[in-house]
Order: sequence, then C-alpha cells, then structure tokens
Amino acid sequence: MISIDEDIERCINSLGEKFLKWPYNFFTESDAHSFIYYYIFRSRYKPLKQLYPTKDGNDKTVLLHREYPTSFRFRKDSMQLDDTGGRGHYDLAILNPDFIAKHSIDEVIAKDFKKCAVEEKNHLLAAIEFKLIVNPLSKGMRSEIEKDFCKLSFAKNLNQAMTTYMVIFNRCREEKAYISELTRMAAKNPYVKGIYIESVKSKPRHYKIQYLNQWVHKLRFGSGDNIV
Repeated sequence: MISIDEDIERCINSLGEKFLKWPYNFFTESDAHSFIYYYIFRSRYKPLKQLYPTKDGNDKTVLLHREYPTSFRFRKDSMQLDDTGGRGHYDLAILNPDFIAKHSIDEVIAKDFKKCAVEEKNHLLAAIEFKLIVNPLSKGMRSEIEKDFCKLSFAKNLNQAMTTYMVIFNRCREEKAYISELTRMAAKNPYVKGIYIESVKSKPRHYKIQYLNQWVHKLRFGSGDNIV
C-alpha cells in the first residue's frame, strides 16, 4: 500500500493557484477535472504513472480514473445508505494497486455492482469531488456540495477510501456567509479534507482561500495577496 496524500494536495494547490490568477482558464467543472487529472498524472510521484496488472496478469491499468463508481448504494434525496438505492460516482479516484493486484479487470472497473468488490477495504487511495461556482450560489448548488461532502464521508467511514478531498472554486462573487456554512459542513464531515477558493474579477480583485479540516500543504498565496 502506498501513500500519496502530500502529492495530491500539492497538485490541487497547483490548480488552485492557476484559478487564483486566471479564473476563466476553464469554463466548466469538466475542464477543471481534466486539469486536476493532468497535474496528478504528471506529478513527481512515479507510481501514479505506472501500469498495474490485475489478478490474472492479462490486463493492466493506471491508478487514476474519472467518474469512478461508489461501492455502496444510497438514497440521493436523503443521503442515507440503502442497499436498494443507487450508486454515485467520484469525480476522480485513485485506485489502490493492492486492490488491482487481487481482482479481475471487471471487478476493478466496478461498473457492474454484482462484480463490485464491496467487502474490499481501502480499495481507493483517494476520492476527489470538485465544484465550480459560476453563478450566484443557489440552493441547488449548496445541496450538491453538501451531498458531495456526505458521499465522501461514506467512502471514508465505510473504509472504501483512505483519503477524501472536497475542492470548491468560486469565480462569481464573494460569499462571506457561505464560508461559515462550509466550516460547519466540514465539522460534520471531519475526515474530508477541503479547500474553498474565491477568485472574483471585481474592482478591486477579490481573493479568498479557506482550508477545511486537515489540509496540510498551503498555497503559495494568501487571501490578501496581490496575486496578479
């Protein structure tokens, strides 16, 4: 089993610094996912670049994957675990190479729940969720963020992910009141590491960086810095 927490935080920080400077560098959440994927894949951590063989040795895969399915079912309206509910997906997941080595490629892909290794502990080294706020913060977006926190907590509490990350970028407007709401949300989900960044092209430019829970590696910039 390997640990890559430091490298993941540094990669997310690199994306955050780019967002602080150029908030329109990506237009959609999908754009941002691609950037995170790129930063993680090109990181100094060589195991992320390697191919890992499955149990039978006939197939190989890398560790980093987008839209990877959860190994638990839940009700998305109430966010309650429920074996009759649906599955979710993580924006990005980093597989545990030990998990790959012990299972077939179908079990690793986990698209078919019948072939999903639900009893496997820590089959993910990390699960990452991302939100990009481009409009005034709506009730719907607040709910989505809260549900992402909950989903990541499920992954951690059910021993399905070693580490979980919530990344939120806001380029629309300053949201002072929401910072307090996020802090309370993070306190309810203490094992989810998080970072919230505002980069608003107002006059004067507005920046805000808020770290949530055990985020260790800080950005080179601070909220009050003259970044650009």
